[in-house]
Amino acid sequence: MRTNVVFLTSANLLTGEEAYAEHAVCYLEEFFLDEDTYMAPHLNYAQALLGICSGRGIGIIDTLHLIDVVFAIEHLKASPSMTDEIYKGLKRWFASYLGWMLTSENGIQEMNKDNNHGVCFFAQAAAFARFTDNERIAQFCRDYYKTGLLKQQAEDGSFPRETGRTKPYNYSIFVVDNMVNICQILSKPEDNLWEYENPQGRSIKKALEFILPYIY
Repeated sequence: MRTNVVFLTSANLLTGEEAYAEHAVCYLEEFFLDEDTYMAPHLNYAQALLGICSGRGIGIIDTLHLIDVVFAIEHLKASPSMTDEIYKGLKRWFASYLGWMLTSENGIQEMNKDNNHGVCFFAQAAAFARFTDNERIAQFCRDYYKTGLLKQQAEDGSFPRETGRTKPYNYSIFVVDNMVNICQILSKPEDNLWEYENPQGRSIKKALEFILPYIY
């Protein structure tokens, strides 16, 4: 769904052809709004283990790519196919899902993870808060980026919980990628996370300085 919606939205933006937008909106309706096919706005059963647990907080990372979907929806807002009713319905879905993330046992557990899972939680919360015009939660995410997420970073800009894994290169890129997402989504002129440095000298700039030599 995410891939099709994003590609179709991109095709609409590039060509101006309404058929692409119309098809993207069909995917969105079926996945988020249609009574017979929609996904409930929670992940109670994500990454369940048969006979052990019905769902786990770490499963919330599975909706990471819905970040792309909310940006696609905003682009599709100009399309005749994206009616006001559909647009408002999509906002309600994401508001409900964000509320579940922030208040459920699984959500709170994931929010407090001190590795890439915590970062991905806040990347999602930031995007969904922006989409649903929830500035209070957006500010909560900004504050936690400064006081919580940057604590995962070492003095040299690395993320030890990722460099200590069996695939340190992949996980290091992944966590920095999502720290970048947070900075891009939440920065504003009076609170620019790209420029922020905490009292211990940790920042997104230091994270990029650490990882870029390994990429290039």
